[in-house]
Amino acid sequence: GRIIDTFDHDPEYANLPVITGINDVGNEASVRESLRVVDSLSKDSNLFSRVSELHAYDKNNTIIYLKGIGFGLLVSNDDILPMVRKFVSHSNFIAQNFGDLKLVDLRYRGLIILKDAYREQL
Repeated sequence: GRIIDTFDHDPEYANLPVITGINDVGNEASVRESLRVVDSLSKDSNLFSRVSELHAYDKNNTIIYLKGIGFGLLVSNDDILPMVRKFVSHSNFIAQNFGDLKLVDLRYRGLIILKDAYREQL
């Protein structure tokens, strides 16, 4: 990754999630889309405080990593909060029974899809 700015250890920024997956920081559309995802998630401060990383998977989807959970949550960038809340309501069961997962796909209404590999590994 490339560091695009530092915040001089200001406590205000210490708990913000890391944004990864943007290969070209000059790609304004990708940066803005990732910031829009941050803005959407920040509307639920309790949930947002659990987010450790946002990975820009492609132009329409993001992988979210929550603190203390070893796998990612693949979500559509549109209407993101209900998808993440859906996972949180089942997170203990999934973590206890499927701890070796790589990815949980939450993009489909009414479904939680468990994957043991990322797209690049399939």
